[in-house]
Amino acid sequence: MKKLLTRILKLLVYMPFVESLLKLIYGHALKVLKNEFTFHTEITDILLTSKPKSKNFIYGHSDFNILIIVHDNCHPKGVLNEFRAFLKKSILLDFVFNSVYIPILTESEIKTDTIKSFLVRKSYEEKVSWNSILHGRPLSFNLRKQDQFALLHNAFQSLDYFLLKEPKEYFTRSFFKYTTNATKVLTRLQPKNFQTTPALFKYTARIQSFFLLSHLYRKKFLSETWRCLTSGEASQEKTPLKKHTDPQFCPIEENLYLYLTDILKNPMIDDITLTPTIIRPRKERFQGKIFLDIHLNSFISTNDHFMTLENLKDQIKKYQSEMAKFRIRLTTKSLYHVQNEMALYPFPLEALYRRERTYSMNNYIYEFQLDHEQIIMASIHFLTGQFMRFRSLQQKTELIGSKSIKSLNLMYKYYLLWDYLKTKKFNPLSDEVKIRNLLTPQFSQIHILDEVTQEDWIIIKAQLKYLLKNMREELVKYDESLRILRF
Repeated sequence: MKKLLTRILKLLVYMPFVESLLKLIYGHALKVLKNEFTFHTEITDILLTSKPKSKNFIYGHSDFNILIIVHDNCHPKGVLNEFRAFLKKSILLDFVFNSVYIPILTESEIKTDTIKSFLVRKSYEEKVSWNSILHGRPLSFNLRKQDQFALLHNAFQSLDYFLLKEPKEYFTRSFFKYTTNATKVLTRLQPKNFQTTPALFKYTARIQSFFLLSHLYRKKFLSETWRCLTSGEASQEKTPLKKHTDPQFCPIEENLYLYLTDILKNPMIDDITLTPTIIRPRKERFQGKIFLDIHLNSFISTNDHFMTLENLKDQIKKYQSEMAKFRIRLTTKSLYHVQNEMALYPFPLEALYRRERTYSMNNYIYEFQLDHEQIIMASIHFLTGQFMRFRSLQQKTELIGSKSIKSLNLMYKYYLLWDYLKTKKFNPLSDEVKIRNLLTPQFSQIHILDEVTQEDWIIIKAQLKYLLKNMREELVKYDESLRILRF
């Protein structure tokens, strides 16, 4: 019912007076929530974290995002289940509020700056203000250094998801919203590496005002976005890379190697890099999941190559086999430089891994300085994110039914990060048998292609929580407030 209602409203929202009607509907939903939970025995407040006055908030398209605050002595997951059940009873409430992701924190947890940093990662202002639905008073605070890291991290993940990993022929509002917001963050926090243009502001404003006519400005908007992502100091360096005097041994199949070599003749592509997954059958060959990055230059912003990029991914995937699966991503010199130097990958140690294991088709050596402080900020953000996943995204059952290799990868990443925080050394294994024995003897009997059962998950979840607690004990040396995170 919600999907049908959403589709109808997406068409009606552009009609005269419909927006005013939708504002009344959204406002009524807030009143319903206030009347139901003002005197709740366990919920002390519900904060509206969305910004209805933002140009990117479109009534009928956008959800209200909320944050629930509860007493310290209650069980947050139990309250969250009750709250979700209440929303599901009403078509109106289920339509207005985002019921998939609802952060819920205790009164002590909301006072922790680190947790707030994770929650403000989608904010685009120096001062953050969330409005209380139950009591009317706002919760306001200024961004700290850790908050700025969270903003940059989220900007990179948004670009990865909407622009770099899955280039699409069609143009959605979500694509436009998240891509625009990400470039705003990059140009504000990394002005030396990313520079916007008046033309980008112009096309952004036109699409925001007349999204039904967005197809008229799509190519211009994409060109200016790529111009931003290929601008700045990192992109303008004449010799940013060192080249090997002797070609590296090629760790991929010959047919793929020849095809990628041919792709490199395209003038908008500087290089293609391949990074193997940590756990793989043979060290000398890239097998299993392979992360393939196509490094683009500023030529993309001056030519209509978008269709070429969309087709390129499909052509590369034709070389997949049972032994090799590709995860293809576009990047630029500026993006790759900043992402590595600031540890802005989903896994905090990925930049260290790439520095050691990434293969360049052009035989380049990518040099970047990654200091310990950046890894600590990334680790704090990662730990807080895992805490929120267990709390609000029902992580307790997420991996049941998936292949065991997925759980093994996650457990081993937790272990590597914990070990690095203790020793400041990064020495990843790749042999799956050694890794399974290292983590837990019980898991060593499970084949990596087996599906995770309810019984397996009990072992896996216990191991994940054990590693997260150990990770937390290392990170409290840098931020004492992390002790409040309970797994």
